[in-house]
Amino acid sequence: MFLLAFDAAMARYGDAMDEEQEIMGMISDMAIDIYAAESGLLRALKSIRNFGEQPSFAKICMVQLYMNAAVFLIADCAQQILAAAAGETLDTKMETLRELSRFKSVNSVRTSRSIAGHVIEAGRFIC
Repeated sequence: MFLLAFDAAMARYGDAMDEEQEIMGMISDMAIDIYAAESGLLRALKSIRNFGEQPSFAKICMVQLYMNAAVFLIADCAQQILAAAAGETLDTKMETLRELSRFKSVNSVRTSRSIAGHVIEAGRFIC
Protein backbone atom coordinates (compact mmCIF):
# COMPACT_ATOMS: atom_id res chain seq x y z
CA MET A 1 0.00 0.00 0.00
CA PHE A 2 2.84 2.35 0.86
CA LEU A 3 4.67 1.69 -2.40
CA LEU A 4 1.49 2.03 -4.45
CA ALA A 5 0.71 5.42 -2.90
CA PHE A 6 4.30 6.66 -2.95
CA ASP A 7 4.73 5.65 -6.59
CA ALA A 8 1.52 7.46 -7.58
CA ALA A 9 2.61 10.59 -5.70
CA MET A 10 6.08 10.55 -7.26
CA ALA A 11 4.60 10.04 -10.73
CA ARG A 12 2.23 12.99 -10.20
CA TYR A 13 4.46 15.45 -8.32
CA GLY A 14 8.02 14.33 -9.03
CA ASP A 15 10.62 16.79 -7.75
CA ALA A 16 7.85 19.13 -6.57
CA MET A 17 6.66 16.55 -4.02
CA ASP A 18 8.42 18.44 -1.23
CA GLU A 19 5.85 21.21 -1.77
CA GLU A 20 2.95 18.80 -1.20
CA GLN A 21 2.79 18.96 2.59
CA GLU A 22 -0.41 16.95 2.98
CA ILE A 23 0.89 14.15 0.76
CA MET A 24 4.25 14.13 2.52
CA GLY A 25 2.48 14.05 5.90
CA MET A 26 0.43 11.01 4.91
CA ILE A 27 3.49 9.25 3.48
CA SER A 28 5.29 9.94 6.75
CA ASP A 29 2.34 8.64 8.79
CA MET A 30 2.31 5.45 6.72
CA ALA A 31 6.05 4.95 7.18
CA ILE A 32 5.74 5.46 10.95
CA ASP A 33 2.89 2.94 11.19
CA ILE A 34 4.82 0.39 9.11
CA TYR A 35 7.95 0.85 11.23
CA ALA A 36 5.99 0.52 14.49
CA ALA A 37 4.16 -2.58 13.24
CA GLU A 38 7.37 -4.22 12.11
CA SER A 39 9.13 -3.37 15.38
CA GLY A 40 6.28 -4.83 17.41
CA LEU A 41 6.18 -7.94 15.25
CA LEU A 42 9.93 -8.49 15.54
CA ARG A 43 9.76 -8.00 19.31
CA ALA A 44 6.93 -10.53 19.61
CA LEU A 45 8.76 -13.04 17.40
CA LYS A 46 11.93 -12.64 19.45
CA SER A 47 9.94 -13.20 22.64
CA ILE A 48 8.34 -16.34 21.19
CA ARG A 49 11.75 -17.63 20.13
CA ASN A 50 13.31 -16.91 23.54
CA PHE A 51 10.46 -17.74 25.93
CA GLY A 52 7.79 -19.63 23.99
CA GLU A 53 4.34 -18.74 22.80
CA GLN A 54 2.45 -18.76 26.12
CA PRO A 55 4.83 -16.40 28.00
CA SER A 56 4.74 -14.12 24.94
CA PHE A 57 0.95 -14.03 24.80
CA ALA A 58 0.60 -10.35 25.77
CA LYS A 59 3.14 -9.27 23.15
CA ILE A 60 1.36 -11.32 20.51
CA CYS A 61 -1.96 -9.71 21.42
CA MET A 62 -0.46 -6.22 21.40
CA VAL A 63 1.07 -6.61 17.97
CA GLN A 64 -2.15 -8.11 16.60
CA LEU A 65 -4.14 -5.19 17.98
CA TYR A 66 -1.71 -2.60 16.63
CA MET A 67 -1.43 -4.19 13.20
CA ASN A 68 -5.21 -4.47 13.00
CA ALA A 69 -5.53 -0.71 13.50
CA ALA A 70 -2.47 0.16 11.38
CA VAL A 71 -3.86 -1.55 8.29
CA PHE A 72 -6.87 0.76 8.36
CA LEU A 73 -4.74 3.86 8.94
CA ILE A 74 -2.30 2.96 6.18
CA ALA A 75 -5.10 2.11 3.75
CA ASP A 76 -6.84 5.41 4.52
CA CYS A 77 -3.68 7.43 3.85
CA ALA A 78 -3.03 5.46 0.65
CA GLN A 79 -6.59 6.08 -0.53
CA GLN A 80 -6.27 9.83 0.06
CA ILE A 81 -2.91 9.98 -1.72
CA LEU A 82 -4.25 8.01 -4.68
CA ALA A 83 -7.30 10.24 -4.92
CA ALA A 84 -5.02 13.27 -5.06
CA ALA A 85 -2.34 11.86 -7.33
CA ALA A 86 -3.52 8.94 -9.47
CA GLY A 87 -5.39 10.89 -12.14
CA GLU A 88 -6.72 8.70 -14.94
CA THR A 89 -5.42 5.53 -13.30
CA LEU A 90 -7.39 6.12 -10.09
CA ASP A 91 -9.89 3.28 -10.59
CA THR A 92 -7.17 0.73 -11.33
CA LYS A 93 -5.01 1.85 -8.43
CA MET A 94 -7.98 1.87 -6.05
CA GLU A 95 -8.80 -1.70 -7.04
CA THR A 96 -5.18 -2.67 -6.33
CA LEU A 97 -5.41 -0.91 -2.97
CA ARG A 98 -8.58 -2.82 -2.10
CA GLU A 99 -6.77 -6.09 -2.86
CA LEU A 100 -3.72 -5.09 -0.82
CA SER A 101 -5.75 -4.00 2.17
CA ARG A 102 -7.66 -7.27 2.52
CA PHE A 103 -6.75 -9.04 5.72
CA LYS A 104 -8.28 -11.11 8.47
CA SER A 105 -9.27 -8.68 11.19
CA VAL A 106 -8.86 -9.59 14.83
CA ASN A 107 -11.53 -9.13 17.45
CA SER A 108 -10.10 -5.95 18.94
CA VAL A 109 -12.45 -5.98 21.92
CA ARG A 110 -11.49 -9.52 22.92
CA THR A 111 -7.80 -8.86 22.23
CA SER A 112 -7.82 -5.66 24.33
CA ARG A 113 -9.50 -7.54 27.16
CA SER A 114 -6.89 -10.30 26.93
CA ILE A 115 -4.12 -7.71 27.28
CA ALA A 116 -5.90 -6.08 30.21
CA GLY A 117 -6.41 -9.46 31.87
CA HIS A 118 -2.72 -10.23 31.50
CA VAL A 119 -1.76 -6.89 33.08
CA ILE A 120 -4.25 -7.37 35.94
CA GLU A 121 -3.02 -10.92 36.57
CA ALA A 122 0.60 -9.78 36.64
CA GLY A 123 -0.27 -6.82 38.86
CA ARG A 124 1.74 -4.51 36.61
CA PHE A 125 2.37 -3.77 32.98
CA ILE A 126 4.69 -6.38 31.52
CA CYS A 127 6.06 -6.22 28.04
